Amino acid sequence: GGVFISTQWRENKSVDAPLPFSNVIGKALSVIRSNPIALVISVTSCCAEMAIQMFVFVWAPLFIRAEHTGTSLYTLGVIYSSFVASYLAGLLLYSSISKKVRNARLLVSSMVVAFIVLIVAIRELPFLNGDWIATRFERVFFCLVVFEIACGVYSPAMEALQTTVLPFLHQRSVLLALVRLPLTFFVSLSILTFFPTEGGEFKLMIFIVVQLFIAALLSLLLDAVVMNRGYEQDPDHFYLPTTLPTDLKQTPDSTMYMF
Repeated sequence: GGVFISTQWRENKSVDAPLPFSNVIGKALSVIRSNPIALVISVTSCCAEMAIQMFVFVWAPLFIRAEHTGTSLYTLGVIYSSFVASYLAGLLLYSSISKKVRNARLLVSSMVVAFIVLIVAIRELPFLNGDWIATRFERVFFCLVVFEIACGVYSPAMEALQTTVLPFLHQRSVLLALVRLPLTFFVSLSILTFFPTEGGEFKLMIFIVVQLFIAALLSLLLDAVVMNRGYEQDPDHFYLPTTLPTDLKQTPDSTMYMF
């Protein structure tokens, strides 16, 4: 029915309607060809966003199992509120240190921290339902809280880095549309593949760790490239132009000093 409607129903498009999807993809590919760093940013964002979206589907089933076995210390509402508060704490942490640390470095730090804490969480997760104990619950809960803090640092850091490398809004828009294709496909495929199987949540957590590992490696590459090409400078190095009176002759070597 959907195929028939899509072939027979001609929608009345306004003058300011969005561009056709094929044109959007073509523009996104042209942006990548003109600026190869955009490809690194797109793949890094795709892997990180994929891990974050998969985590949304996996944390509740994990703690529901703990709640059914009677080892859960908190209700799901308290856990969810803790995750939201942790994400907001990450945003506040970014706003307090973003003027002292480069965005690319913050991106690397957030991805590495997220990868490490999920590795620790996986080591504590039971594969079977009856293996839950209170100590494991506390450790897993603490690791996932730190993961949410890292996500809160990642989001504004990635957005600021995209704005620095791609200053034009239409470039970021078409790249976002291109990233959504593999992002939606792999998230849907992994959920449909892993959840129906035994220990599906545990398998999905492993897949999330793999995505974070790739994102951490790409963020390291992105940090080096951004620094090398001069998109960002260390906050403790800044240029101070010299000012001379207009009646004095300016020498060629007194233009700019770096501290």
